Order: sequence, then structure tokens, then C-alpha cells
Amino acid sequence: MHDADHERRGHNADRPAQWQTPHRPPDADADAGAPTTEPDVDLVERAFIEGFRGTNDPVSFLRLAGIPLAMALPDGRKAHLLRVEEEERTDVGAVTALLGGGHRVRPLPAKLVGRRRQLRFFYQADGEPPLVVDFATARAASAVPPD
Repeated sequence: MHDADHERRGHNADRPAQWQTPHRPPDADADAGAPTTEPDVDLVERAFIEGFRGTNDPVSFLRLAGIPLAMALPDGRKAHLLRVEEEERTDVGAVTALLGGGHRVRPLPAKLVGRRRQLRFFYQADGEPPLVVDFATARAASAVPPD
């Protein structure tokens, strides 16, 4: 193999592999409707959660993180950020499919228990129910000046 070919085919040659969080498949962000070019967005979200919890000025922290206080909706209207929620999930069991049908559920050993945190951002447009988006979608939204 030529040295130049080896350099291009090295570990993570195209982009970093998403191996840190096994609960999110590589295309999880695409499924959420928010394409992202940022690798390891789950790690960025985790860092955001840690910082957001400890900040004395949440609005300035949101600005620093690139979360718009108001965003443009596809129809041209404006939606304003009302609330940031954090959801924590703990996976304590595993499901195994059985040959011939059915499944078996078993508790996980302590070292395999999975804990995940996820953010939800609630935006409000005039006369509409709140629009709830995830971290990647909020960061990718087109910001507009708040009223």
C-alpha cells in the first residue's frame, strides 16, 4: 500500500467515530430531524448540561452555547424560547429475543446500567402549542432577534 493511501485510510479518516455513547446509533441525529455536522454531539450536549446547571446567568449561557432565544420557523413566523428541560433515563434491564418468538427481560449488572441525559427546548409561536426540540435541533435553528 502506498503511504498516501495509508494516511487517508487511517483510523477515523473520514470523521471521528461515534463510539462514546452506545445508546445512540450513528444516524440518531438524522432520525431526530436535525442534521448535524458536529461530531460527538452527545458529548457536547453532556458538557452543556454540566455548565448550564451551574451557571448564574442561564440566558447568557444559552447565547454562548449558540442556542437561539428566538428562532425562525419554516413558515416565516418566530418562536421564542420559554423553557429548557433535562430528562434523565436509566436503563436497568435488557431484552433478548428468543428463537421461535417471544423475548426475555433480564436485569443488567450494575456496571452495565446505562444512564442518559437529554435536553428539550420549548419554543412558543403565537397561538400555537409549544414546539419541543432537542439539543442538536436548537443549535442548528436559524436565530432571529427576539421582540
